[in-house]
Amino acid sequence: MDIADQIRADPESGARRLVAEIGPGLRAFALRLCGNWADADDLYMRTLETAVTQIAGQKGPDFGAWLRAICLNLYRSDIRRGKSARSEDKESDAAAEAAADPNPTPLEETISRTEAEMVNAALARLP
Repeated sequence: MDIADQIRADPESGARRLVAEIGPGLRAFALRLCGNWADADDLYMRTLETAVTQIAGQKGPDFGAWLRAICLNLYRSDIRRGKSARSEDKESDAAAEAAADPNPTPLEETISRTEAEMVNAALARLP
């Protein structure tokens, strides 16, 4: 079963597989676009959220290319609006954080858990 079909059938396990198999490359792509980790991580998360919410519209065999297109389109939208992926205005950031829901979304929880498992597995392999 491909990743898109798995996300449609079981969003949580599909998102875990997405993060494990395509996440590192997509994150590196976001970093190349943004030039710094803070903006890249924000763009990466927005890309994953968009992909999961729009998975029904994904057609074709190259899921990775579809994700990179979403990432690039989000980045270009930010540029057209005259801002980076993260606001330069610290007061706006503080206000947004205060108004934001403190609870992570299910996707954010799944990604966080998967990344933690990957780090723990890598650490366990170290001598």
